[in-house]
Amino acid sequence: MLLKKGAMFGLDARIALVVFTLVGLIATSFIYGFLKESNVKTIVYEARQIETAIGVYEADTETDFPFFSGSVYSLGELVDSSVGGWLGPYLNYSLVSGVDAKKYLVSKRYGRIAAFRATARSASDVTDSPYNNCNGTQDCYLWFMYENSADGSLNQVYMQLLDKELDGGDGLLTGRVQKYNTDDLLLRMGQVEFY
Repeated sequence: MLLKKGAMFGLDARIALVVFTLVGLIATSFIYGFLKESNVKTIVYEARQIETAIGVYEADTETDFPFFSGSVYSLGELVDSSVGGWLGPYLNYSLVSGVDAKKYLVSKRYGRIAAFRATARSASDVTDSPYNNCNGTQDCYLWFMYENSADGSLNQVYMQLLDKELDGGDGLLTGRVQKYNTDDLLLRMGQVEFY
């Protein structure tokens, strides 16, 4: 009889082990999915914060937000500036060193962030330029470019999830979420004025 009790206990332990393993797998899958969704929302939230900070900068300084070159904005002005009326820093990001210091905001999580003004982009290839000049005949938008660098990188999975969330999964060559070059993400935000 002792042998039967021991055999039954062994069977119960194996069943319990299988149940705990399944519960662990389900919980891990749920947590991983939640973290991915949370990171997607964080990317959009941070872009909105930068967009808002540009508006606050313009209100404080009573000037248009400056350009780094061409249609690329000088995002570093949100962190460090000598413009009269500036009440920043408006955001808590690092800057790159050297000649590009004012071009980028640095996110340890997502890499370098640049911003530019351009019309909508429908690309046939990821290498097609996103810098479609605003000319007053089409809507003009604020775009963010997340460039992977030694400072941080944006996982390709998040590009797909952003595309699904914001564009209904229409692919990474059209819509608000697009891919540029090998690893860079383009995110189209609100319309901007063009004179």
